[in-house]
Amino acid sequence: MSQAIQAAAALPGEGWSGRVAPPDGQINPIGPIENFLVAVIEQLRARSGDRGGADLGLQCDARPATDLVRERAPEAAKALAAIEAPLLALARALEDVLDEDAEHLGASERARIEGRCAAWTAARA
Repeated sequence: MSQAIQAAAALPGEGWSGRVAPPDGQINPIGPIENFLVAVIEQLRARSGDRGGADLGLQCDARPATDLVRERAPEAAKALAAIEAPLLALARALEDVLDEDAEHLGASERARIEGRCAAWTAARA
């Protein structure tokens, strides 16, 4: 769990939108995922044309990705994978608890663990 929490620090935190798309234009992203979001916003702006500076509701094709998006995507993917690995290990450990310690679990504990395992399985599908 501590590894997952540490890795989750790479996720955009409080105030992320002000760092990746501030009104004053002073971009200050923190970490690889915010850097990737900056690249995505730049692609949106470049491909959506001039709409009077309003970024709300911009749309564009994802392909072809701009050079900046392609440059920043691997680091963002690596950060997300670093979060996924300890969460998978935790899910496996919870499944082991269900298999090996079932007789020691109360009904509510078992239900909570089964719910978490089912949610994780559904999310991965």
